[in-house]
Amino acid sequence: MVTVDPGTVIEIETWDCFTDRCRASGHARGLDLTRVNSATGPIGVRGAEPGDTLSVTLLDIRPDEQGAAMCIPEWGQLIDTVHSPTTADFKVSTAPSR
Repeated sequence: MVTVDPGTVIEIETWDCFTDRCRASGHARGLDLTRVNSATGPIGVRGAEPGDTLSVTLLDIRPDEQGAAMCIPEWGQLIDTVHSPTTADFKVSTAPSR
């Protein structure tokens, strides 16, 4: 675990919810759904105690150039409408929309 002083600015790199396995496998079939939502951290703050409320400010977010959206039967927002695993790859644009 990393521990920082209050007010410290840090840079972290995170994974997607499938720990980048979606891109490696290319599709939703065969993914181990027990290994989802990997986290970056924990990051401790010196002086913080259990029950304290901490405030975090995100200064910058830089998404990857490639993204993937997955729909899996009986899992997620489209739980009742998806009948087979589906993956859509897309390019991520950070250009402002007009």
